[in-house]
Amino acid sequence: MATITKSIDIEAPAERVFDLLTDPKRLPEYAPGVISVEDIRQTEQHLGDFFRATYSVLGLHFPMTFMATEYEYPTKLTTPFEGGMKGIWIWQLEPRGNRTHMTTALEYQMPGGIVGKAINTMLFERMNEKNVERLLENLKLVSEA
Repeated sequence: MATITKSIDIEAPAERVFDLLTDPKRLPEYAPGVISVEDIRQTEQHLGDFFRATYSVLGLHFPMTFMATEYEYPTKLTTPFEGGMKGIWIWQLEPRGNRTHMTTALEYQMPGGIVGKAINTMLFERMNEKNVERLLENLKLVSEA
């Protein structure tokens, strides 16, 4: 499994950032390549919250499903996903007064066994790393607005 870990400081309270992360309708505002979000199912407990997002990558569309398996307001969100890739996305937020230090870890596996792993290394790994960096920068902008 490939792992990408990145951090950012955001000039907004952790509650605001966490609320943005847990509102799937807002995902296209900050996630590069997300063209639609649908089939949103949310509960008061938040564990098991579910949505489908469609990503556009290199002109191809990849539907992905996400489900919250860990929800600790406003400090941690864990969402395994499957579809074009399979993996887990972990969000850690450290409240610092009216600021937030956020770390995200994306662990994923490309389909296709050894061939998928080779394609990931040659093409997708660097692109995914840049997309995570852009996602954090966009999330910062949206959170601070």
